[in-house]
Amino acid sequence: MKIGIQGEKFSWHYLASQKLYGKNIEILFYKEFSDVFRAQDKGDIDFGLVAIENSVYGSIVPVYQELSKRNYFINGEVKLQINQCLLALPSTKLEEITDVYSHPVALNQCHAWLENNLPQADQHAYFDTAMSAIKVSKSSDKISAIGPAELANDLDLQILARDINVGSNYTRFISFSNSKDVADDANKTSIILTTSHKEGALYDALGCFAKEKINLTKLESHPVTGRAWEYQFYIDLDCRFNQKKFKSAEKNLINQGAKVQVIGCFLADDML
Repeated sequence: MKIGIQGEKFSWHYLASQKLYGKNIEILFYKEFSDVFRAQDKGDIDFGLVAIENSVYGSIVPVYQELSKRNYFINGEVKLQINQCLLALPSTKLEEITDVYSHPVALNQCHAWLENNLPQADQHAYFDTAMSAIKVSKSSDKISAIGPAELANDLDLQILARDINVGSNYTRFISFSNSKDVADDANKTSIILTTSHKEGALYDALGCFAKEKINLTKLESHPVTGRAWEYQFYIDLDCRFNQKKFKSAEKNLINQGAKVQVIGCFLADDML
């Protein structure tokens, strides 16, 4: 089975893919989130796996934008506790570091620590935690990277500091494909809801779920591309989209003039 991820070996995406699918998989590496989706378009991978939200940073908007473009279908999710480390060449001391490289989300997670402990160092957004560590391993400069501890052993780097992100740091990853096959144990549905552009439309729409006693675990608005000041809503629900109560809610939503796009049905990762 071929799994496409954003990043390199021992990135957080790499660790998440092994947690979800085990180690008997072939992992293909891509620089950008969009590259993973394009690989799925071309049939180069069976599943793509991308981070969609972080408990510190928030939602990863480019992923939501990609999900709305085509008929991608979320087949699974996995959550990881993120413990970022500061990595450097073995001869480097903390006070010598001039630059820090990492993915923008990782830099955001570690901003407070960096400001307190490395105020002299410039921060550089890079493609991925693993690619940042590779850059450090190939450089003779006094630079460092932020990423998982596993990168240190793989690239012969030292860990100058552990757990430098803010506390309670978790990332949620989703796997997706073009197949709408649903596992027997799936218990969570993701939809994109577009309401009519009128007063009270969202309130009325949410009432359809309340009426059927469907619990919402996520509700987030994003702009509708090409339509200024109009929004669509990404919603996660504690049910399957083929259950009677969902079908009833969907029918009522359509009668209200709303559009419902089912973009996933999968087993929830109940970590936390």
